[in-house]
Amino acid sequence: MTELSHFAAPFGFDADGRARVVEQDTVEHVASCVFNIASCPVGALVAAPDLGISDPMGLAIPIDTATLVAEIGEQEPRAVLIATESGSSLDSTIRTIQLQTSTRGGANA
Repeated sequence: MTELSHFAAPFGFDADGRARVVEQDTVEHVASCVFNIASCPVGALVAAPDLGISDPMGLAIPIDTATLVAEIGEQEPRAVLIATESGSSLDSTIRTIQLQTSTRGGANA
């Protein structure tokens, strides 16, 4: 049993129909926080207007992943991030960025 749990991100349900949760301060929790930050442009949340990343629309290709990692790292200092970018063979304007998340303790998510 977890001592302090939070909803996992992305939000979802397990096979028993319960909301998926992560234990606070685990690598899974940090990865959930990174997901939430990376999924939100700055200013989109009224309750937390500073949360998120700069709007990625219109950025130069290839994406400056170092800036992305720095923005997320400022908001989630527990995360150690490695960003990799790839493109689509069908459309050069479609980019995929994968963020490998670990914590200073060493586990990966």
